[in-house]
Amino acid sequence: MSGKIDFKKIPDALKSAPSFVVEVIWLIGKRAFWLTILLILVDLIIGGAVFYKYVFYAENDKSYLNNPPLQFDENSYQEILSQWEKRDESLNQFIQKNYPDPF
Repeated sequence: MSGKIDFKKIPDALKSAPSFVVEVIWLIGKRAFWLTILLILVDLIIGGAVFYKYVFYAENDKSYLNNPPLQFDENSYQEILSQWEKRDESLNQFIQKNYPDPF
């Protein structure tokens, strides 16, 4: 398929289509400006609803204030530091070891 549209065959295709399809196509074509205005209004309504839900409502929702504040766990921190020190020691031992040249 070459992807080109043969405009000469369009009227023949419309003749074979059901009559309501042809009427809908002509209705849309005759009122294209008003359809565009209607679609823009629908877009504004949907955009406003999304904005309200995810921006305005989210900023005014203060339910996160009821949660207790996060606290620093000193024991876990010291345990992680000791694990890091062990890893550093093993890495330093690996680096300082002299390996014979295989070549």
